[in-house]
Amino acid sequence: EYINYIDYNYSIHLVLFFFFFSSRRRHTRFLPVSWARRCVQETGTWGTIIKLNKNIISIMATDKYTVHYFDGYGRAEAIRIAFWLAKVEFNDNRMTREQFAELKASGKLPFGQVPALEKNGKFYAQSTPIVRWVCQTHNLYPTDPDHIYHVEVATEVINDIRQKVMKAWFSPPEQKEEAMKKLLAEEVPPQLKALENYFTQYCGENAWDKNSIGFADIQMVDFFSSIFLHPDRVATFGAVVEANAPNFKKYLDNLVNGPFKDYLASRPSCSF
Repeated sequence: EYINYIDYNYSIHLVLFFFFFSSRRRHTRFLPVSWARRCVQETGTWGTIIKLNKNIISIMATDKYTVHYFDGYGRAEAIRIAFWLAKVEFNDNRMTREQFAELKASGKLPFGQVPALEKNGKFYAQSTPIVRWVCQTHNLYPTDPDHIYHVEVATEVINDIRQKVMKAWFSPPEQKEEAMKKLLAEEVPPQLKALENYFTQYCGENAWDKNSIGFADIQMVDFFSSIFLHPDRVATFGAVVEANAPNFKKYLDNLVNGPFKDYLASRPSCSF
């Protein structure tokens, strides 16, 4: 297996392209693929492979990704998990408040907030669409409309529960203890029971979509491992999940002790 040309200096890309692939030249130089891959890895964003296969020319460029967020799980963790599951390298930029203020002042953030994904210098916003894009471009998202509906249900279930958790979590200090008690005793249980009912009817023990691990599982692992099953809260939050959604809890256990185990064990420890 050989490729015809590697260009690692974008400024002379077109000149060399025409030199090597001129219609008057019947022979081209060949470089081994192992050498080609090494060059692409070392040259970064502008490293480009041009491959000539009869009359077909394909161009493959390496992309550079950076996830911008604070040093916490928050809304960025699902993006990190998606890249990890897709086996795509990325820079995890965990900013201080001062660094965020500087990035925001630069005008690069589409809505002035994080998380944000930077791809080759261009910024993308909104965490769920970013996770969805990563999954869609790396075979972690279904193509059948019925399956799409099924995995998108997971997104909305999480959003409903997250809103209630965040409302109680950020209550005024003098009201927070009572708000958290009400959350776990009255507000979350009905939603977990509804989730349990849906899960029992439509999901598999090892994957939300019975076919394979993907978009929905990433969001479930992100949300529940960061909040309900977090070591600091598992005794209270985790017990509520166990009591109201036992089959769903088994599914979560299968994920965190199975395909996502290595990621969860190696990620930095954060409180939220």
